[in-house]
Amino acid sequence: MVFDTYTPSQLLDEQIEDTREIAETIIIDELEEGPIREDFENAFASAIELTHASTSNNSVGQSLYSNIKQIVGASIRQQGFYDKLEYELNRHNDNVVNLVRWFRLYASVYLEERIEFEEEFVLGSFKRYRDDQEHAGEEGPSAAPGQPDPVLTSMLNLIWKVLQQILELWLRILELGDFQQSTKAGELLGEKSYEVGFIDVIYDGRTEGKITTYSQEEHGYRTKFEAPLDFFPSEGDIVKVYATEDPRNDPADDVKLYSP
Repeated sequence: MVFDTYTPSQLLDEQIEDTREIAETIIIDELEEGPIREDFENAFASAIELTHASTSNNSVGQSLYSNIKQIVGASIRQQGFYDKLEYELNRHNDNVVNLVRWFRLYASVYLEERIEFEEEFVLGSFKRYRDDQEHAGEEGPSAAPGQPDPVLTSMLNLIWKVLQQILELWLRILELGDFQQSTKAGELLGEKSYEVGFIDVIYDGRTEGKITTYSQEEHGYRTKFEAPLDFFPSEGDIVKVYATEDPRNDPADDVKLYSP
């Protein structure tokens, strides 16, 4: 039996191509002419260019990070809930990790399945890399000018895999009818016996943490939770929150992994 062999560059090229095909379908078939479509198209084209450039140049990491934010942010703006990320006037908690958590929360409810990305851990590493590059100080970047940065290049395939999954889900949401979408709004806004949200932080010891809920947005209060739960919680988990009569101050009565 003969097996195909692929270089890391070939695997990345295939991943980008798979993602590009979905992006083109969204642009051509689903998005109306306007700023969101234009921003998405430009950011996507730039992300491809910068990804290819990063294999030989370490100076593009921050720009690539900005493009990834714009791509995910376009899906959120198009669905009309980007204002949920505003924590004070004209300031949004829109780092790439938080953007993807908000998108997964929204998609989980609309598509009636708890959305998880196996490769999502790479986004935290990508954010830390970007922060380190922005504040490199006297140490400077981790690779010589004009040379590839192995830290960045090691993340690229996983980053594009996450992007592909996000665009696949966005396309599925776009293909839903207006009626199907409208039936989900109440659940997002907490009109059922529970709120929907994601685990924002778990404190040392893993016995307590806080949850960001869709209805409270980024500027509202975080719902506290304490162990034991009927699952082992991780930051980013999409959950249902059964709050007390005083949700600002008391831990939730119960927290469960999201299921339709």
